[in-house]
Amino acid sequence: MIAPTSVDLLQQDPTLTACPLADSRTSRAIRRRRRLGNLSPREWEVLELLASGLGTVKVARRLYLSPITVRHHVQGILATLGVHRRIDAVLAWVESLRCT
Repeated sequence: MIAPTSVDLLQQDPTLTACPLADSRTSRAIRRRRRLGNLSPREWEVLELLASGLGTVKVARRLYLSPITVRHHVQGILATLGVHRRIDAVLAWVESLRCT
C-alpha cells in the first residue's frame, strides 16, 4: 500500500477546505503563518516539494542535495514553525496559501 501524500490527507479532511476563522486552532495557525516568513529560500523550496508529495530522497535529487542536507532543512522547517511532523508543516504552508 502506498502511503498517502499530503495532498491526499488534505482532500480527506473537510475542515481544511476554508480558511480557519473562529476555531481553537486559529491562533496556532496564525502564528505558524507568521513563522513561515522566517524560512530561508531553500527551506521554502524543500517545503513546497514536500507538499507536492515527494520524500527526502526525491527532494534531494530534485535540488541536487544529499538526503542528509534535506533532512537538516526539514528539521529547520519544523523548528521554525514549532511543529513536530512534516504534515503539520505542509498544512501550515497550505493554510498560508489559502488565507493570504
